Parts: sequence; C-alpha cells; structure tokens
Amino acid sequence: NRIEGLKFVAKIFTNITQDHLDFHGTFENYKEAKELFFTDESLKFINKDALAIKFNVRNAFTYGIENPALYQIKAYSLEEGISAIATNKNQTFHIDSPLLGLFNLYNLLVA
Repeated sequence: NRIEGLKFVAKIFTNITQDHLDFHGTFENYKEAKELFFTDESLKFINKDALAIKFNVRNAFTYGIENPALYQIKAYSLEEGISAIATNKNQTFHIDSPLLGLFNLYNLLVA
C-alpha cells in the first residue's frame, strides 16, 4: 500500500534482494508485492539478469548483460567510467558515462 494512488508512466524492475523485509516481513511477501506491481498492462522494463519474477508480458521490454534480452549489452568496460556497446534488434548504440560500477551500467541501459 506504500504506492497506492500513484500513477506510473513506466515501471522498471532492477532487482530483488533482502531489502524492505522490515516492511514486508518475509522475502516471499516482498517478492509477491513486487510481482503484483508488474501484473498490469503498463509499460515496463524487466532486468533479465536479476532473480526471476512473474510479470505481465504485455508492454514489457527486457534488458540485460548476461541473459538474452531485447536491450542487450554486447561488450563493456568499467575502467575509468563506463563504455559499452548495446543492441536492440537490428540497432547498435554506444553507452559512455563517467559513472562507476556494473549497477550503473544496468541503470544506463534501461534509461
């Protein structure tokens, strides 16, 4: 109920970890709450490299580095920032950023 009443233009599933157990009580309750958030037909982006959750595939786009996805990193370097080559079907694009860390590469890919 923490997001009740909010309207989202797009939803992004980045990952699911042991966070928020203070609110949900158990990991299973937390996972169910996340899955419920992605059951509608709204625009959504799903990280295919994270622990799998159930989601409505309508208007869903996937992204990832390790597992096959619609938006896919083909090569990357994390030295001195981020430099990556990504694909989307027949398109190739470059990601260059001064940000550090693999988690930021995921964030940039879905942005």
